[in-house]
Order: sequence, then structure tokens, then C-alpha cells
Amino acid sequence: MIRSRTVNKIHELAIQGKSIQDIAIELGIARNTVRKYLRHPELAAMPRPRPNRRSKLDPFKEQVKKWINEDHCYNCEAMLPRLLAMGYKGSLSVLKAFVHPLRPATGGHYPVIRYETKPAEQVQFDWGEFVYEQDGVPHKVYGLYVRYNQVQPFGTESPLAHLASV
Repeated sequence: MIRSRTVNKIHELAIQGKSIQDIAIELGIARNTVRKYLRHPELAAMPRPRPNRRSKLDPFKEQVKKWINEDHCYNCEAMLPRLLAMGYKGSLSVLKAFVHPLRPATGGHYPVIRYETKPAEQVQFDWGEFVYEQDGVPHKVYGLYVRYNQVQPFGTESPLAHLASV
């Protein structure tokens, strides 16, 4: 389907007496297209919506939603063999496109900006939360990161040296 502006231009050039071939050459479209819009001007006024296409996943969407809601399974690689056993003939990418909007939103993390100090001047602590998925179930792990720069000028003792023996 071409734009209404082009259809209007077809009718305008036809009124000026140009031939179908001249109109087609000037607008860069096929002669049959020009002929169609001259014979049926109502086609340009009423664009028809495309019919909804069926997906190979349609018969299995409720089952996938059930796995997501009840089993908390968001792993498409794990779902695909189950669906194939049920008669699914589609691809993994179709399944991923369907599951993606159903996944829970994950919070973003801001990048960590390191604050550097002189040697033996400061200890840095950082606390982190890490999320991973195992067997379709999300798990959280918390970790503590401690950094103490032990590079010191020659002959000086670390202010935390007594902690190393504890």
C-alpha cells in the first residue's frame, strides 16, 4: 500500500492528462499500481488493518504462563524441551520474545567509583548483593569486600599490623 500523498499525486497527474506510464515513471511506481488507484480511488481512503497472525506458541502460552507464575521458571532454555515434548514446533527466539515482558524487573546498579588514598592511610569496605538463577529459582548472595593497601614507605609499620596476627 502506498501513501495517500502518492495516491493524490496519481490523481492530480491523471487530471493533467498524463498517461499511466508517464505517471508510473515520474512517481517511481509500477504501472499496475497507478492503474489500480485510478480505477478504485476508494482504496486510498480506507487503509485496512492487517489481520493478527497466529503464532506457533499460541496453543502453549497458558502453559508457559503457568510455569512462570507457579514454578517461577523464566529460563527459556529449560522450557523449550518441555514444550517440544508437548508438540511445540516453534523456535527458541519466539519463546524468548514471549517470556521477556513477563520477567520481573531487575534493579540497576550504579558503577562503583573507587576512592584511592595513600598507602597505609585507609581501609575500604564494600558490601554487594549478587543475584543468580539455579534450576529456575532466583537466589541472592551477599558479599563483603575489604581492601587495605599495604604498600608502605620502606621502614614504616602498618597501623593495622597488629590485626594480622589476630
